[in-house]
Formats: sequence, C-alpha cells, structure tokens
Amino acid sequence: MNLNTKLPYHEVWLYKFIFHRKGPILPHPVCLIAHELKSGRLLKIFQDELTNLTTPPFDNGEQNLFVSYFIPNELHCHLALDWPLPVNIIDLFPEFRCSTNGLKEPKKSKLTDALKEFKLSPIDESLEASVEHMVLKDGPWSQTEKQVLFHYGELFVASLVLLLDKMEDHLVRELPEVLQRSRYMVAITKMESYGIPIDTERLTVLKDKWSDIRETLILEVKDSFHIYDKSGFKTKLFEKYLESQDIPWSKTKTGRLDLRKETFIQMGESYPQIQPLAALRRNLSNLNKLKITVDPDGRTRCELKPFMTITGRNAPSSNKFMFNLPKWLRSLIKPREGYGLAYLDWSYQEIGIAAALSGDSNLKNSYLSGDPYLAFAKKIGAIPEGATKESYRELRNLFKEVVLAVHYGMLAKSLSKKIEKTETEARELLNQHKQTYPTFWKWSDDNVNYYNIKGELWSGYGWYLRLGADKFKELSIRNFLMQSNGSEMLRLACTIALENNIKVIATVHDGILIEFPLEQAEEQISIFKEIMLEASKRVLEGFELDVDVLPIYYPERFKDPDGQPMWELVWSIISELDNSSVGITPCSKP
Repeated sequence: MNLNTKLPYHEVWLYKFIFHRKGPILPHPVCLIAHELKSGRLLKIFQDELTNLTTPPFDNGEQNLFVSYFIPNELHCHLALDWPLPVNIIDLFPEFRCSTNGLKEPKKSKLTDALKEFKLSPIDESLEASVEHMVLKDGPWSQTEKQVLFHYGELFVASLVLLLDKMEDHLVRELPEVLQRSRYMVAITKMESYGIPIDTERLTVLKDKWSDIRETLILEVKDSFHIYDKSGFKTKLFEKYLESQDIPWSKTKTGRLDLRKETFIQMGESYPQIQPLAALRRNLSNLNKLKITVDPDGRTRCELKPFMTITGRNAPSSNKFMFNLPKWLRSLIKPREGYGLAYLDWSYQEIGIAAALSGDSNLKNSYLSGDPYLAFAKKIGAIPEGATKESYRELRNLFKEVVLAVHYGMLAKSLSKKIEKTETEARELLNQHKQTYPTFWKWSDDNVNYYNIKGELWSGYGWYLRLGADKFKELSIRNFLMQSNGSEMLRLACTIALENNIKVIATVHDGILIEFPLEQAEEQISIFKEIMLEASKRVLEGFELDVDVLPIYYPERFKDPDGQPMWELVWSIISELDNSSVGITPCSKP
C-alpha cells in the first residue's frame, strides 16, 4: 500500500518486530516486517536471517523516519540485535493518548482501540492470541507457523499505514511536539534497558525471613490492639476495638469497614492511636506484594508505561517498580562497586510551575526565597522576617500543610483535622492564601472556566486534557497545568541527558536517578543538574527551578528519610533473630 505523505522525510518506514521476552523487558526477536511508505518496498525477515544481520536492512539515518505503535517494543529489538537506534521516529501511541486524553481511559489505548476510534478494522483477536502463544515456545517453527507470523506482521503494518493516514494532519501540524514525545519513547527504551541496581543479598534475606519479621512486628502492636491472631488481621476484632475507642470508622457502600490504605492514613491523622496499626498493615503487605524481578546482572527492570496518566506521567507497576514500593524498601537500591548514583529533583516543583505560569509576583518571590512555606507564613505576619526553618519548625510545618492543601484541593473541614485547628481557623488560613497570591488564584479560576467552556487545556509542549462525557473534578483541572508541565520538564531533561550519554535509570514524579562511574561523579552530577535547570527554563519560558541533589556512592545505599526508621527496625529484627550471614548490624550503616 502506497500513500502520499506530507511528512518531510526521504523514506518513511512503518515496521513491527514479533518477539518473545526473555524477562520483564529484554526481547528475543522472532521476525521483522517493514513497509516503506513511498516506494511500497516490503521486508519480511525471519529469526535465522535477522540474527546474522550486523546492521539494519534499512537506512535509519537522518533522512528517514520510522513509525510504529508503542515503539519501545521495536527499539528494544534493535538493542537485542545490536543495531543502532533510528535517528527519527514517530510513535503513534503517545499521539493517540494525547488526542483522546480525558475522553478515554488511558488503559484503553492499544492499537486495537486506536483503530476502532478511527473506524478502522482491528486485527482479529484470535489471530493475536495465536501469535502470542506461538512465539512463547521460541521455536523451532514450521513453515506454516512462519507464514502465520508473517501474516500477522503484515496486518499490523498495514494497520499502521491506515492509522498514519488518519493521524497525519495532526502529526504534521504539531510535528515539533510529536517528535519531542517520540524522543522520550527512545529515552524510555534506554531507561528500561539499563534497569536499577539492587542489593540482591539483602533482598534474598528479606524474602527468606519475612514470616519471622511479620510475626515480630505483629507482637509489637498485638497487646495494644488485640486484632491479630496466627492467621492475620481480624475485621470483627477490629470492629470491637473501634467501638471501645469510640472511633467512627468510614464504611463502604455495602456497609463494611473501609480497610483501604488511604483510609487508615486519613483516620490516623484524626486519631493518632491508629497510626501504629496503619504502619503495621502497610508494612505487612509490602513483601507479599514484592514482585520485582532481578535479572542475573543484579538489576531490576520493568515496563515504565509512559504517557499512561492524565497528566502524561509514567505509570509503572505498583509492585514491580522500586520507587512505587514503600519508601523503606528503596534502601535495596545500591550502586555496583566502582559506581555511584545520584537522585536529583526539582525543589518545590509544582509551586514553582504555578508561580511561573500564573505570573504571580508574590508567589514567584516566595518560591525564590528557597522555602515557599516559610515565605507564606512571613507574608501574612504569622512569623517574623528573620525566622528560619529550624527556629520555627512547628509553625513552618503548619503553613506547609496549608500550601499543600491548596494544591490538593483540601477544604477547610479536612484541613482543620490535618492541622488540628478549628474549621473556622482552617478556613481563615485558606482565605489568607487567596489574599496573598491573588494572581495565582485568578489564573487557577480562569483555567477551570476555560476548560469547562472550551473543553480543553494543554501543557506548554502540547499535552492535552479533553472534556469528555464525565467531567473531571475541579481539583484535577486546577492541578493539570502544574502536573502536566512538570511531566514535560521531566521528559525533556531525561531525553537531553540520555542523548548526551548521561545514564538515566529511573524517574519518580519530579525526581530522576542517574548512574555513573565514581571517577566521573562530580562531572556527571554537575552536567545533569544543568540539564534539569535548563529544562525548567525551557518549559517555564525562562523561570528556573532549583534542583536538589542526593549522591549515593558505593558502598552506600539509597536512603529515604521517611523510610529509614522502618529499614533499621526490620534489620534489627533480623539481626536479633539469627545474626544473619550477611553480617547485618542495626542498619544505620550500609
């Protein structure tokens, strides 16, 4: 099938690898099907020939374009075959996500969903299932099986051609933004390929000793709550405890106690006696859900799932990605001998973005003070100008909760419980924020009104939020430009860094983890910090966000301050149990 195209490239290749995975990420290519749009040239290459090719069967240099749907699948196959990655790519997946963001659930963004959206015939599901089953056996394949695999690949590529035709006007009109999102898909491929170095010895000990750790943790709170027995948590016993403490616990629609993690956290804020129980339940479930896979090289890898949230952020698995696990388990992250890691994040990112985009000079000055929470307290006269975080820690924390409440959309009633003040006092604090930063609030109100009238909002680099049948909550609309531009900033920094041989291995919200040889530590950290500063200026039209740096040099490990007490508790329990062979001391040391 040949189509005229407005895309400004000499050749436009649409292609698909069929493969099976050796692990969570690493593919084993089975065959390649590639179609050049302008000439009509079609390539069909099976595994035996593929593995003997030392270079790609097409020119993937600067003059040509390569198109697929969720192209990291193809790029991982390039890496597995030791082929160079294409210089220019367009991934139709983030473009479909962008064009339907807010209209469709992110999870409904497969090629089949995109084809249906444009009234195109999807590939037969039974054929897809047959191919998935066929490649799992990793050969040998009969001639008939090869024909089936090639047939599926040709249908996939033909679908890409039709989809490209439907989306081409959008691609040409917004080509710089399209190419930027596709560059990030290359960055995602590299990050997934690199993985995160893990302390495999300690991970093994944690898994082996977890039943004993669990029993010890339960004993520590058992006498206080009397709601556990040998089989675990007992809801009826918990109900009796709540009655004895006169705690009005929230319930589900069916009338049962709401036992979600979020509910325990919220109730713990109002009833401090619940907090030890909330921590226990959270920690008891940690290793039961610890499904990270560690490859033979001592690194954990998982799909990072880019563009799978409304704001355009990654959405990796909650139990396979290290930074989605409880904070104390992050201490399993440990650089290899001779290497270091650094975790860099933008300081008060969302506040800085709000200040820059709204143009509120008071909010800009608060951000530039280095501590916007303290600055707000000073602006309303709650603390003197010379106050510091150390000298007014308690009051500073109070105003931190107020500022965060603004961004979380918390009302006075909820805030009053959070800060242990009356509802009237909480309402007055929120009003003082509005009076102090009126330009920010007008900008925020204008965003809500524009979205409800025009039906869309978009980030500086063109990530859209559309108005669907179900309107988003007002909070989501108010937060969208802060969150989506934060996503743009992160994608830009990762892309630039990886294109300049800075090894980015993970992202988490507004933070980025890099890896480097120890002898290059100072240089690599300095270069990457400058990249992050520059990314903030590009997204925010010259307004620069500060960057915090946490270096971790072998033999140190990653330490999250919020998770460190639990980490130390667990290893002190293990040490007391049997003085494990790893040589653990109560773990303030690595």
